[in-house]
Amino acid sequence: MDPDEEFTLKDETYKLIGGGFEVYNELGCTYLKPIYQEAYERELALQSIPFASQAPLCVSYRGECLNKSYYADLIAYQKVILELAVLEKLTPR
Repeated sequence: MDPDEEFTLKDETYKLIGGGFEVYNELGCTYLKPIYQEAYERELALQSIPFASQAPLCVSYRGECLNKSYYADLIAYQKVILELAVLEKLTPR
């Protein structure tokens, strides 16, 4: 990234990452994804961050929406898609 290029949604993503760390610091890496999703939703609500959970999104193929929808784990600020994953440690993949 060009250092002169402005990072869009910088403040919003900073808050979202911070919320993720709050959940991790509280729960560690012991549980399955649904537990972390609920905790993260509560954290976002505590921080008054607007979000939608399991919101369906249209997947377009050649200009038309498919019959199947993509369900994002969370959409924050009506602009940021969050996909949650539970890993014991980061892997090259």
